[in-house]
Amino acid sequence: MWYDKANCDFSRRYCMRKNNGEKAILISLAAALVLLTAFIWGHSAMPAAQSEGESQAVLPILQPLLLWFGVPLEQCHTVLRKMAHFSEYGLLGMVWIFLLLKCQHPPRRCILPAGSACLFTALVDETIQLFVPGRSGMVTDIWIDFAGASAGILGSLLLSLLIRHIRKQAAAS
Repeated sequence: MWYDKANCDFSRRYCMRKNNGEKAILISLAAALVLLTAFIWGHSAMPAAQSEGESQAVLPILQPLLLWFGVPLEQCHTVLRKMAHFSEYGLLGMVWIFLLLKCQHPPRRCILPAGSACLFTALVDETIQLFVPGRSGMVTDIWIDFAGASAGILGSLLLSLLIRHIRKQAAAS
């Protein structure tokens, strides 16, 4: 056979055996994934003036912090926008990894699917901007998005492994 039947129905075997509380968590994570992706792509579909307005509304709140970190005043708006890219994709990576871990995939097998899904989302995100007046899809934004997703994935994976280790230590004692 050209495929491994045991791996083919892995998700069905593990995800469908959950109790109601665990199924609710899976459904919540899946819903968060859909909503976050819609949020990301929705903001990409905004015209430049509207997107600029949102950034300018947040800038006075974060500008003192950016200046404290040494960001030049004329670069604050650009840095804020790039931070938004990084953080929203960091959150996306976290949701993906928690969803895959909740389906009891081994942690080492969660990284590639989560990263691929986030990269695909970033590619679509920047492609949408090619068709919006005043916006442009940028390869640098894809890299920033993927860096944020990678940070979210790896940070969440490390946190998950740390929690598992602590639980094992507590159970052993």
